[in-house]
Amino acid sequence: MIKRGQCFNISLNGKRPLWGYFLLVTDQGEEFIVKRNSKIPFDKYRKVYQTNHSFKDQIFSKKAPANIYSLIGVPLGLLLARTFIKILPMDLFFGKPNLDLDVREGVVNVLIFLLAVIVTLWLVTIARYVQLKRFVEKNGAELVLVGQIKPVDYLQKTSNGTEVW
Repeated sequence: MIKRGQCFNISLNGKRPLWGYFLLVTDQGEEFIVKRNSKIPFDKYRKVYQTNHSFKDQIFSKKAPANIYSLIGVPLGLLLARTFIKILPMDLFFGKPNLDLDVREGVVNVLIFLLAVIVTLWLVTIARYVQLKRFVEKNGAELVLVGQIKPVDYLQKTSNGTEVW
């Protein structure tokens, strides 16, 4: 049973952290990889993996570099959305216009949107796991699920005092 330890971000390429997982090094020196795909502090257990490959060399301690593409992406996305609205008819994606305020059709549209978001997040989770598993297997080790852990303390505290779980 894990009592105490330190948490670290890990990087598989040395340039940016691997989102969705962090390295937990116990006071006894054991290393565990904890799955953390959400920053929302759910009162739930998180999956814990262990491998015989040491991740101490992959600890990512520096601040993640600023992504210039994210700064360009928002204005570009707004311009492209406006352009697509002018070029493509809206009923191509969403069906006929909901001008008569049909509640049932509105609920169906919202449920389809939520389903698309859930499927997208699920695919991101799978892609992160596959990326980690490939890295571990490339280094001649095996990623093994050893159990679950429930955090009792925040993962880190930001400079303004916000606790990140």
